[in-house]
Amino acid sequence: MNIFIIKKWISCHRKIYLLFDILLNIYYKMRCFFMRSYTSNKEDKICKKIFKQNFGMEPEEIKYFDIGANNYMRGNNTYLFYREKGNVKGVLIEADTFLCEKLKKRKNDIIINAAITDIETDEKLKFYVCSLSTRSTLDECRAEELKAEGLLITKTLEIPCKTVSDICKETGIIPDFLSIDIEGMDFAVLQSIDFNSIPIKVIVAESDDVSDKNGQTMDEFMIKHGYSIYCKTRANTIYTRVRNEI
Repeated sequence: MNIFIIKKWISCHRKIYLLFDILLNIYYKMRCFFMRSYTSNKEDKICKKIFKQNFGMEPEEIKYFDIGANNYMRGNNTYLFYREKGNVKGVLIEADTFLCEKLKKRKNDIIINAAITDIETDEKLKFYVCSLSTRSTLDECRAEELKAEGLLITKTLEIPCKTVSDICKETGIIPDFLSIDIEGMDFAVLQSIDFNSIPIKVIVAESDDVSDKNGQTMDEFMIKHGYSIYCKTRANTIYTRVRNEI
């Protein structure tokens, strides 16, 4: 059976969903105990290794932005750093207001309810909340594709928009680590970042095979702007800034 269908069925039955949520939390905590990772493909563990080997940085020194944070722990690329980071603040950005409330469990992080886009605008954008929360999107066409796949768009929210530069100005933080997963918008947002003024050291982005209007892929763009591809996991690409670009 399609895993999306199973997850949709679970999300539609509140008592089953709550039980499933508790069991998943237990599973991820046990998984981290044995594997030292909260993500399915160990992206957090890989990034921790990169910071140590390439930049001589420990988790407690690393400032991070988590765009499309979703769950405060499960499958979250920055939770491992949160657990070990001491007094360094991280920033979690999430468009879904319900998930933002859950993210408040990370009491030392800054939580921002906003949609991150590639353009500065005072207008609010429509955010399509999917029955499978990891698939929620700003992209109307993507929302239609999700419905065709058998998922539900449970509600549409009007969300304020910010750019990565806006978040830096608002928080006073320049991130060392960026995790971004915003359903088809990753590439556009990465293209909007001025990497000279925001020299992020490590980036985890959802692997994207699409090209921009000039035929440039995300990998080509990142290499052009001083990054190398450290590795690709099943879902993500991990980029690291070339040391002579720092």
